[in-house]
Amino acid sequence: MQFTGLAVGVALLALLVLWLGLRILWRGRWFLAWLRGSGGLAVVLLALLGAALAYDLSTYREQQSGSTLATLTVGNGNNDRYRVTLNDGTSSHQLLLDGELWGLNVQVLDWRGLASLIGLQPGYRIAELNARFLGIEQQNAAQYLEQPLAPSKFGLDVWQMVQWIGGLPFVEAKMVKLSFIPLVENASYSIEWLPTGLQARPVNEPARQALRNWVE
Repeated sequence: MQFTGLAVGVALLALLVLWLGLRILWRGRWFLAWLRGSGGLAVVLLALLGAALAYDLSTYREQQSGSTLATLTVGNGNNDRYRVTLNDGTSSHQLLLDGELWGLNVQVLDWRGLASLIGLQPGYRIAELNARFLGIEQQNAAQYLEQPLAPSKFGLDVWQMVQWIGGLPFVEAKMVKLSFIPLVENASYSIEWLPTGLQARPVNEPARQALRNWVE
C-alpha cells in the first residue's frame, strides 16, 4: 500500500503540473507566445515524466521480513530445459529456463535518512529469473539463461535512475540476489525474505530431495 500511495501522490502532482502547463499554453496572446509555448511544452513534458515515474513506483511492494515474495514451480524438463511458473501474488509468469540451477535477482529501494525516520519501508520488485549450468560448454550454448521480469515502460526506471545518480541522501538502490538452487522437475519453492536476505524454502518432496542431494 505504501508504494501505491507514493505512486498516487506523484501521479496527482504530475496532473497538477500538466494542468499548469496546459493553462500556460491556452492563455496569453501572441506577445511572448514563443516563450510561453516553450515553457508550457516543457511543463507538459515534466508532467509526463512524473506520470511515468509514478507508474514505475507502483510496481514496487513493501519489503517485510518473514514475508513470501513468490512461489516457483518447475514443470517437466527436456534436455535441461524446463518450463517454470513464478507466482508473485499478483501475477503468474510462465518461462523457459536452461540449466541445472536457478536464481533470482530482486531490485530494492532502501529509504535512508529522513525518509526512513518517518516510517517509509523499503520496497522491492522481482527483476530477473536466471539459470546456469555447472559445465562451461553447456553454459555457453544455453539459450534461456535470463528472463527479465520487470521491464520498465516508457524507458524510465526509478531503480536505475537512483543507482546512476548515486549518493542520494534519502534512498539507495540495491540488488539482492538469491543464490542458485537445484532446478529439477516438479520441484516447488517458496521464496521468502529473512533478516539475512532471500531464502528459497522447499515446499514439496522433489524440492527437498533436490536440496539434500545438492548439499551432499
